[in-house]
Parts: sequence; C-alpha cells; structure tokens
Amino acid sequence: MMDLDGQKNTNIREVSDFLADFAISLMGSGTQTSRVLRNVDRLAESFGYKTDTIILPRTIIMTLSSAESSAEHHTVVRKVKHMPLNFLLLAKLRILTWEALQKRLPFAECKRRYGEILTSPRFSGWPLILTVSCGNAAFSQLFGGFYSIPVVFIGTFFGFWLRCALFARKVNTHIVFMASAFVSSFIVGLLVKFFDFKTDIALSTSVLFLIPGVPLINSIIDLIDGHVLAGLSRLVNALSMIVSLTIGLIATIFLLDINYHLEFSREAVHASLLLPLILDGIFAAIAGMGFGAISNPPKRALLAAGFLAAIGHAFRYYLMNACGVDITTATLAAAFVIGIGAFIVGRVTKSPAEIFSFPALLPMIPGLMAYKAFLSVIKFLKAPDAAEATKILPDMFSYGFTAVFVMFAIVIGASFSVFLDTLSTRISNPNTIEIKRA
Repeated sequence: MMDLDGQKNTNIREVSDFLADFAISLMGSGTQTSRVLRNVDRLAESFGYKTDTIILPRTIIMTLSSAESSAEHHTVVRKVKHMPLNFLLLAKLRILTWEALQKRLPFAECKRRYGEILTSPRFSGWPLILTVSCGNAAFSQLFGGFYSIPVVFIGTFFGFWLRCALFARKVNTHIVFMASAFVSSFIVGLLVKFFDFKTDIALSTSVLFLIPGVPLINSIIDLIDGHVLAGLSRLVNALSMIVSLTIGLIATIFLLDINYHLEFSREAVHASLLLPLILDGIFAAIAGMGFGAISNPPKRALLAAGFLAAIGHAFRYYLMNACGVDITTATLAAAFVIGIGAFIVGRVTKSPAEIFSFPALLPMIPGLMAYKAFLSVIKFLKAPDAAEATKILPDMFSYGFTAVFVMFAIVIGASFSVFLDTLSTRISNPNTIEIKRA
C-alpha cells in the first residue's frame, strides 16, 4: 500500500480484520446499517483503502481494496454477535472515524483507541436499575395513573434486576424477556389488587421497560434506506421480543384472573393547562432518561434526551388537550419537534442524533393502547358466541390501529432526525480525503 502523508504501511489483512470488528461493534451499539457503512468507509478511506460491505442478518462480508490499485484486495467474513445497546460506544466510535480521517491518525493509533473505547465502563449496577425503575414508573402518570407509580416502581425494580442477572448469565433473550415481564407484571398485579389501584394502567406500564424501541426504530430506518435483509432481521427480532414479553404478561393475567376493562380513565379537568402541562413534561423527562439509561448514553446525552422528551411530550399534551388534535397527529408533530431538537444537539455536541432522539421519543410509546388492544383480543377469543365477539371487534381494531399508527409517527420522527443528521454531514463534507501519491 502507498504511504498516506507519511502514514506507515499496513497489512491489508490486518486492516480488514480491524474494520470488520469495527463494523460489528457499530452494529451492536444500536445504530442503523447505513451509519455502520458510512463510518467504516470513512475509516477505511483514512488508511487509503475502500470497502465493499454486505451486511446480512447474522454475517458481515467485507472486501477491502487499495484506493490506488484494485489488484490489492482482501475479503473477510465475520459473524455478527449479540451485544447490549451502547450509545456511548456509538458516539466514541463515530468521533474516532472523523479524527482518523481529518488528522490522518496512524493505523496503530486507531487500533489502540478502539481497544480503549471497547473497555469503557458502562452505566450499570444499582444506579442503572434505580434509574430505569424511576423512568418506567413515570409512565403511570403519563397514562393518568398517579397512584400506580410506587407499585410500578417496585415491579420494574425486580423485573429489570432479573433481566440484568439473566443476561449476565447469557440466558436466551426470549426466556429473559418472558421471565422479566412475568415477574414485573405479577408483582404489580398483586400490589394493585391489594391496594385497589387501576389495574390496566399499572399492568400496561409494568413491562414497558422491555419494549425493544431502539431495534424497532432501526429496523424501519433500515427498510427505508433499502437495507431490506438487515431491516427485516431486526424487525423480526424486535417483534419476537415483544411476543416474549407478551407471553409473560399473559401468564400474569391468567394467574391473577385480571378483569378485562376496556374503558380509558378520564383525567380531572383543570381550570388551567399550565400545571398538568408542566407535570407532563417532568414525568416525560424522567421516563426518557429511564429509557435512555438502558442504552448506556453519555451523561450529557441522557440529560439532553430528558429535556427533549419533556418538550416533545408536553407539546403533544398541549395539542391534544388545548387544540383538540388527535393522538396520532399530535404524536407526529411532537416527534418532528424532538427530531429537529436532536439534530441541533447532535450538531453542537458532534454526536449521532439518534442517541438523543430515540430515548426522547420512547415516552410516547402507546403502551396503554397496545395493552387495551391485547386485552380486547383475549376477550374476543373467549367470547361465548358470535354476537358477543362482534361487540368487541370495534375496540380491538380501534385500540390496535391507533397503537400502530402512533408507533409509526414515533418512527417517522426518529427517521427524520437521522435523515437531517446524514444530510447535514454530506453537505458539510461533500468530499472527504484525497489520497495523495507518494
């Protein structure tokens, strides 16, 4: 390989192995496929190479060739391994690719920094469990069940603790989700029966910490970007995790003989929207930071995500309660506000927009509506005759379709922030680095 401004020659096999590992780390950190390809291409270009990469559901195939001679090439195949979401890792790896490109970092220096990034400490242990428990409990207020907050906190605490313990022992993901959902919902179910709280709000909230929001959003972004195989794989994996947590919830419903109430509770009417608007923003911020903590973001990103969650959710609340806008349209508008905010914060901090937008958007997940749709399905299946089943169909379709469209609105907002981030990068950096001849 030809020298690049004094950079030492490197073995193409060594570089290709490093880039393949780099791509796997990016995939596992929780970003979309297109960002993986852009970052790997940028890093390869800094070494004087170009890449042709195919990302399959379980495999990465990468061909590395010299930017000066196509005769020099090497192909490497790597198995994609499961890794916990890590937005801090994503942010640091992205910064490393830009520094390698702009500062012409030697290969050995990049490899050393990469090793240091992989060993960066995660946000874990009891602080993480408490943060997630507080975030999940905050959903009770967002759904209108203030008195359910303590019981949801307790259920989430034990459910998330079990999730962490089982993952540490490398238990199958689907078993982990079923067990965690069952423990969390069962504890909450017992407590709400004892204290006579609103069962529907408490139970629907108890398992939301298990919703695979980041993989679900990334799967749709991949499909939009044309990475169909990777997108479908992520989508199927996310849906299978949702099915697993649903099984755990079903077990609780049948064991505790939960009644099937399909009416939404009405919140008290306030003379002014100011106080409920402020409370909505505060609890949304807590929920956003609780969700964000699972993805191990930088500390500043966690605070920014909480702020964006407060602004977005309060804006949705205002549109629905002051302007009479339906929940889907209000969610879409709030998602765009969060997307723009995440893009601006990402540009200022030089971090990927999704580490701010994804956690901020997740408090708008239609958990209660999805729960109502799920209960209506159970009630439909257990109907004694066709006439009774027909009465349940409107609820089943109403709650179900509303939940789906709200989720699509959230995904559109997330995709919008990523699109702005990508477009801005391409405009500000139309050409990266030119390979100079020695």
